[in-house]
Amino acid sequence: MIDFNEYNKKNIILELNNQKIDIYYNNNNNKEKLIINTPIMRTPFGLEQSYNNLLIKGEFKNIKENLIMENFYNFIITLHKDLIELVFIKFNKCIEINPDIRYSNFDPLLTIKIIQYKNQIKTDFFYNNGLITYKDILKNDNFIAKLLIDNIFFFKNKYSCKFKAI
Repeated sequence: MIDFNEYNKKNIILELNNQKIDIYYNNNNNKEKLIINTPIMRTPFGLEQSYNNLLIKGEFKNIKENLIMENFYNFIITLHKDLIELVFIKFNKCIEINPDIRYSNFDPLLTIKIIQYKNQIKTDFFYNNGLITYKDILKNDNFIAKLLIDNIFFFKNKYSCKFKAI
């Protein structure tokens, strides 16, 4: 796991794996999955369901006044730009990846996928130094999630990179 404030593009490792590109991070000469903790985020809607996926939207609350939130937002934008550039350099593919950030008249929202396996939720959330379950998260609650950014995949003629809460 890395601190998003210590992110360095030079440490990204990409590996082609069939129709997707796996993402790793070189952390002190150890190849590991790219995992980061979010700052405290607020979910204006609670858990949402889209098709067979559970999602949570984390708000970049007070992004203009909160330096930590602004840095996290900038990390997400920078990571996407870096992945596009690195895919071109390594695989000679010109791709476009849109960050799962939604904009409106309010603070931006990051869409986070909840990991499920055989209808079991495999995601932990934390708040106030304690573990909470997805059932504990209600509309307007705060949370901290551990995010996995593990691959870039091709679906419906476009490339995507999902943030998954683990």
